[in-house]
Amino acid sequence: MSDKTGGPAFPVTGVHTSNGQAMQHVLDGGMTMLDYFAGEAMQLYPMLHDEAAAKCCYDRAAAMIKEREKRNERTD
Repeated sequence: MSDKTGGPAFPVTGVHTSNGQAMQHVLDGGMTMLDYFAGEAMQLYPMLHDEAAAKCCYDRAAAMIKEREKRNERTD
């Protein structure tokens, strides 16, 4: 996945009909994997809620997404 956000964290699949055929698609919006991982990383800093802590959490989240992409490439 080349998306630096990791895509949607909790994708919602929608179905609509086009030309008589049902088509399935993922609805956009909401939290990305980057946001989700950063929120999880924030648990490492329970007393810090400043910009430095947020930057650190997003840096960790970006590293997690990068590693996730590597692992997905190995299993394909």
